Amino acid sequence: MRDPVVLCTGQSYEWSIIEPWLEAGNHTCPATMQTLASLELVSNHTLRRLIQNWCEVHGGGDSSGALVRLLSTPSVPVAADTVARMLREVQSSVDPLPSLKNIRLVKKRSPSLRFLRWEQTDSGESSF
Repeated sequence: MRDPVVLCTGQSYEWSIIEPWLEAGNHTCPATMQTLASLELVSNHTLRRLIQNWCEVHGGGDSSGALVRLLSTPSVPVAADTVARMLREVQSSVDPLPSLKNIRLVKKRSPSLRFLRWEQTDSGESSF
C-alpha cells in the first residue's frame, strides 16, 4: 500500500483503488457495505508511516529490490481553464452544491488551489 486513505466508515484503502470505486458511482464501503455519509478520502498518515517503517526494517521493496519510498499524498494538477469552467458552473447553476463539492475535492488534492475561499458580498454576490 503506497497511499492509504480512510473512508468515513474508518476503513483504510489504497487511494488508487478506492478512488475509481467511488467515481464509478459506488456510495458504499466495500468492506462494510455501509452507505457512505461522505465521499471524502482522508490520508492515513499513520498507516503510511507504519508501512514505511516496516519496509525499512524488513527490506521491503519493489520488484527491482529498491526500498519502497512512500511519497506524500499525490496532488492532482489542475489547469487554469478547468478551474475557470468549474467556477462558471457554480455561478450559473440553479443548484450549485454538486459543483461546489467537485471544487472542494479538487482543492483538497491540489495544494496550489488551497487558497481558494468562497465569499459572499453585502450585495449578495458570491465569488471565490
